[in-house]
Amino acid sequence: MVAFVALWWLIALSLFSQSFWRVPEDTSLSGCAENWHVWKPDCGVNATGCLPPFEPLPDGTRREMRLKCPVGCVRGSWKWGETLVGMQSVQYRPYVIGGGLEKETDVQEDEQEDYEESDLHVGGFFKRQTKEEEATNRYYRADSSPCAAALHAGLVSPYTGGTFRLRFEGPRDSFMGSKGAYTIDSIDFDAPFPASFSVHEDHVSGGKDNRISIVAFCVIMSFIFGYFCVNVAGFYWVQFLVSFWVLVMVADPIVDFSRGAGPTSLAVREFWLSMAVERLLPAVLGGYIIYRAAVKNMIGTDENPARTPGGDDGYANVESVSSGHVDGGDEDEVDENDDSDLENGDSLFKTFEKVPRSLGTPSLSRLLLWNSGLWCGVLENYTFANLPVDRLMVSDLNARPEGWIVVIVFVIIIIAAIASQTYLIWRAGLFQRYIVVYISLVLLLVGLGLVGALNNLELRIHHYIIGLVLVTGASTYTHLGLLYQGLLVGLYVNGVGRWGFDSTLESPSALARGSVVNQDIELMLVDSELTWGPPPGPGIYTPSLMVDDVVVLSASGMDEGVDVDYIQSVVGRRPTFIRAGYVDGGYSLPLVL
Repeated sequence: MVAFVALWWLIALSLFSQSFWRVPEDTSLSGCAENWHVWKPDCGVNATGCLPPFEPLPDGTRREMRLKCPVGCVRGSWKWGETLVGMQSVQYRPYVIGGGLEKETDVQEDEQEDYEESDLHVGGFFKRQTKEEEATNRYYRADSSPCAAALHAGLVSPYTGGTFRLRFEGPRDSFMGSKGAYTIDSIDFDAPFPASFSVHEDHVSGGKDNRISIVAFCVIMSFIFGYFCVNVAGFYWVQFLVSFWVLVMVADPIVDFSRGAGPTSLAVREFWLSMAVERLLPAVLGGYIIYRAAVKNMIGTDENPARTPGGDDGYANVESVSSGHVDGGDEDEVDENDDSDLENGDSLFKTFEKVPRSLGTPSLSRLLLWNSGLWCGVLENYTFANLPVDRLMVSDLNARPEGWIVVIVFVIIIIAAIASQTYLIWRAGLFQRYIVVYISLVLLLVGLGLVGALNNLELRIHHYIIGLVLVTGASTYTHLGLLYQGLLVGLYVNGVGRWGFDSTLESPSALARGSVVNQDIELMLVDSELTWGPPPGPGIYTPSLMVDDVVVLSASGMDEGVDVDYIQSVVGRRPTFIRAGYVDGGYSLPLVL
């Protein structure tokens, strides 16, 4: 089995080296939603900090760069926090503004060998030879997600990613939305914006992202290994560690593309690997607790069956339990041995009587149920990705009302599962022990919720908490118990591997997901003068004014209001959409003049 695992990992690493992290020459990695290559998070007043790359070169041509996108960018490019584009509220959809087809005289791309690398901006830029021709172009607002724009234009795939060329264009008077490829509908913006970009086809060797193939290969090998592995500890730890690394390396890697360092993107990889190793040891510690408390005596094999307390060695084989009796002693001996087992920490359970355990053999039931549940939980970003539920928060569910239906269905399923497991626990004589533990946990969560409410914090129940709390309750030696336990272990791995041990109490700003909308700030127009409400709380907040989604004024002294004619003189035209607020304090809803 050691040789099998070694071969498994050698093949997986070979495939991994040809995946997303393989960067073709003069290419920069890009996340699905990131736009740091093009438009910085804070461009300053009049976007002056972001406009230099959009200026034409001395010979009149435009800068270009090649980007490589990962898989899954249809959903990965969503705006999760509320964002305003003109009068539209954008949330839970790809952030793509413009892209409607327009006919315009444009320059033609030459062959790749005619391009010259430019040092004028981070990433691989190219200077093109000009050749006039009538072409069809899609222009996107400069703060759009480049990978989402490439998907909208049909240049990359949500299943294999791909490469494309991004051309930095100048200002445009408006941006027309359209229905694009892969069900992506872009957003209209009927106002000027100081910069734009266009996307163009550019397929190169190494431009694909084959992570879905790697995940499928590792899952298949995991099932093969799981069926033949006899050692319970070996089975658990190989599955646990493999699922962790598949998650953080391939399925849902921990990346921060704002740390990108040009075409090689070494800083991105360094950050990713550092975060993965940082979370590994705490994850293993929690995994060890789960193994000792719940999993160890659940996932037996034909040669090493799952055991329950009782029998000659303090345990009975599952086959004995399934047939309704325990070999090796009467009830008194079971109780006596059970106390010894509890003292040794080997088991937390008494005999579960008359519970069918295997689908043919223990190895097969473990494979079909526990292992399937494990991968279903680990790959949560694939298995549950299309459900309209993001976070169990009232504000999020209200934003997508269909999510309430999903939550209600899940609550019914969970209640039924808890009821069935509780019945088996009661039959095993463990109800009192379990009820004390779970009531204590509920009281702890209620206490944390009260502490959070008093300090303007919100209680969050994360994946890893669900897995840790409920996994022992699923240890009932039944088919459903195996499935539940595997799923809960998978949710624990997914939560810790992808997000770490996030706090159960989080601030509103941490939950805002970058949204700068503050509906408590009221914007009013009285006698050609704009006024808005006070800052959101104590502290120093600089008044700021946004015209057509670009900050045009940001300075103290505007607390008493700003005249519309003055704004028009600053902008050089009549504004379309105006929003007002405070730096780090959010902005009001837009006002249309």
